[in-house]
Amino acid sequence: MRTPDGIVRVPINLAPPTAAPPARHIAVRTDDVFAVARRAKERGIDHLRIPANYYDDLSARFGLAEELLSSLRELDLLYDRDAEGEFIHFYTRTIGDVFFEVVERRGGYDGYGGANAPIRLAAQRAMGH
Repeated sequence: MRTPDGIVRVPINLAPPTAAPPARHIAVRTDDVFAVARRAKERGIDHLRIPANYYDDLSARFGLAEELLSSLRELDLLYDRDAEGEFIHFYTRTIGDVFFEVVERRGGYDGYGGANAPIRLAAQRAMGH
């Protein structure tokens, strides 16, 4: 479900079953995910750690400029792109049974970074959440 302007979205997302109860997921949109991620790290908010090979794969898939790729890697940001625009986002660690996602949509990107879901799930498992 979503409002006509797409500002408020309520997706239903099912993850594969695990031994742990599923965590709740709250996403917040920003116009500058890089600034938010930097401030969050400076203030000690623990990001979900993304494996280095993810960024090698991004480079191969999208041919991103090295400066952008370096910033994504430094801040544990995930990236997706389609013909309409870009999607850059990051996750916090799970806190209790909730984790947060901060997203930036550029251009007309309308998806949710679905290609990154397996990366998030693996990173959450690796961090014990």
